[in-house]
Amino acid sequence: MASPRRNRTLYLSTIQDNWRWFTAFVVVIALALVVAAVVVGEAFAVIHDVQAKVEDVRLDTFALYTTNHTAGLFAGGNISVAVAVRNPNWAMSMEYTKPLVAAFVFFQRRLHNASFVEEGRSQRRSSTRLHLLHAAWEVPSQVLDTAAMEEFEKQNATGVFDLEMRLSGEIKFLAHRKLRRMHLSCPLRLQVAPPGHEVVVFPPVECVPFTPENVYI
Repeated sequence: MASPRRNRTLYLSTIQDNWRWFTAFVVVIALALVVAAVVVGEAFAVIHDVQAKVEDVRLDTFALYTTNHTAGLFAGGNISVAVAVRNPNWAMSMEYTKPLVAAFVFFQRRLHNASFVEEGRSQRRSSTRLHLLHAAWEVPSQVLDTAAMEEFEKQNATGVFDLEMRLSGEIKFLAHRKLRRMHLSCPLRLQVAPPGHEVVVFPPVECVPFTPENVYI
């Protein structure tokens, strides 16, 4: 039969073990809460820029021509673009506070503006949305200055054109009142597609940020 002193020692040892386990449990929970608070705080405090990728493009026409109803030379084109816009913020959805506009540029000369995401449209957190854009332009050849005309002739001879699609818009994120401007440049090297529905292979292109101070006409 165990003595009272031994029983008391075992009792105290059990209490100490239970207290150590309880303290360790409390410390682990406290650390988990701190880590969760830091992660959640960073998710709402740090805003990652919106990303975009051109998934597919078809350039049906890009040429200089004259028209029957107007005098002078014109630059005309017709293009279809599939662009994927990604919201990389896993804690916040976003909303367009201004329309998302695509400007098509050749040799720093703007050919056409097309709005393809309307104001007020939202996008869920950590999601990618594919937008289809069809644009056509017919502008006086004066829009292309001498240097741009010379570059057009060079590229026309090869059948491959270097166009740029510039995306501009304004967005806001959940829990943030500050509006954020969106400026992305998507460089496109394109060959005019053959007549008909023949598929033209296009490798996806990542769009990169650009500063709006880079003014073009």
